[in-house]
Amino acid sequence: MQMPRLLIVLCCLALVDCDEKAPPAPPQIVEPAGGSGTLNGTERIGWDQPATDASELAKLRYVMYVDGTRTPLDNVSCVSSPTTRSPVIAFACATGLPALTPGAHTLELATVVDNGARESVRSALLQVTVVRAATQAPRD
Repeated sequence: MQMPRLLIVLCCLALVDCDEKAPPAPPQIVEPAGGSGTLNGTERIGWDQPATDASELAKLRYVMYVDGTRTPLDNVSCVSSPTTRSPVIAFACATGLPALTPGAHTLELATVVDNGARESVRSALLQVTVVRAATQAPRD
C-alpha cells in the first residue's frame, strides 16, 4: 500500500516542479565602440529591458555586478511604454552607477524578481576605466 502513495507524492512533486516560472529576461546592453570606455563615475547607465508589458516590468528589480560583486540598484527609471516592439518588446531603463573607485572595472547587469529569489543571467560584460572627475576652479 505504501508504493501507490509514494508514486502519487512523486507525481505531485513533478507537477509542482514543472510549474516553476522561467527566470526573468536579462537587460540588453549595447556595448560602446571598442567594448570599453572611460568614465568619471558620475554617469548613468541605460539599457533596454525585455518585458511582456508594463505590468511585468513593474515587478522587476535590478542588480549590477562590479568586478563580480553584486550591488542592488536603486532609483531605476523605466519608460511606461515599450521603446521597441520587434522582435521583442523592450522598455528603456536607466539609473546612476554605483560608487566606483578610480581604475579599471567590469560591469554586468541582471534582472531579479520575487524579492531576489530568481535572477536572470548577467548582461554582456562592459569594461570601463574610471578616472577622477576634473574639479572646476571656484569663480570669483
